[in-house]
Amino acid sequence: MKSSSKHIIFRIVLAYFILGAIWIAASDAVMFALFPNPQTAQTVSIYKGWLYVIITALLLAGLLYKELRELNHTHQRLEASERRFRLLYQDAPIAFHSLGSDGAILQVNRMWCQLLGYCEDEVTGRMFAEILAPASRERWQQTFDELVRGGRDGFDMELELKTATGPIILTAVSGRAVAEPDGGLLNYYCTFQDVTEQRQLEIETRQKSEEYRQIIDTVPARIYHLNADRTILRVNQAASLALRTAPAELIGKPVAELFPQYTEIVEQNFQQILDTGRSFLGETHRILDLDGRPMWITVDRIPFPGNNGRPAGVVLFVNEITDHVRREQDLEQLVDLASKLR
Repeated sequence: MKSSSKHIIFRIVLAYFILGAIWIAASDAVMFALFPNPQTAQTVSIYKGWLYVIITALLLAGLLYKELRELNHTHQRLEASERRFRLLYQDAPIAFHSLGSDGAILQVNRMWCQLLGYCEDEVTGRMFAEILAPASRERWQQTFDELVRGGRDGFDMELELKTATGPIILTAVSGRAVAEPDGGLLNYYCTFQDVTEQRQLEIETRQKSEEYRQIIDTVPARIYHLNADRTILRVNQAASLALRTAPAELIGKPVAELFPQYTEIVEQNFQQILDTGRSFLGETHRILDLDGRPMWITVDRIPFPGNNGRPAGVVLFVNEITDHVRREQDLEQLVDLASKLR
């Protein structure tokens, strides 16, 4: 606004100066050329002065009218822009507030009030740190001090806020320092989003995942999760013990690279399961263990779905039945012996 006023004054003074200079330089020469008689020239000079006053008055009036009309249009555009900003600010679907350099709340929008339950008049001028839960105050103050000192342009953090009714909510807060158009005073703007339920859901998901992992690890069967490329995604404790390898050394590696002797068993019906989604259960195989001794296993092959609903891989459930097979063989030998004795 100050800059605009200075420009208006400068343009009017400049126009007045140019007109005056031209009038002084040319009017007397023209007057004496037309009226060489000094007495007549003196009379005409009086009318010339009045004419100058009238012309300059009309010029100044025209310039002022033009400048004031442009200034009025500018004011109208600014007011319309401010109204749109206020509406956008107040009706924004995210909580928003501005702070002074001392950390006091300058302004909040409707969503902020709805989120925390306070009225705007109730919190305006109040220190924002007072609304924080004690566990978040020191961390907030340290971050905000760095922002004020210019050590950072903004921040993203999670803070616990006290609502007007008492409960504490966890919010994701983003803050930025914004300078005024003239580059002077800095304002500090923050947006808030309630992430209490989201974080609680993440905690519950992690707990359920941990419970699932513990259950899988206690299952005596050896469980291998393989993707479509026959790469190991996950194994349980029984599988890693049987292979004498830590789970971290198995995950992300192809079975054929780690244990080429078991490739044929893995490949059996693998592609058919991916194509049809069909499971194959209870298949018995005779293999050699890592020490070269014969052993018998049963393998259940079950597909697991991907994001598109189609099988993304296969879960192998491997059970060792060596003792069971040997007991059956011993029983068959006893039956055969008894038959011969009879």
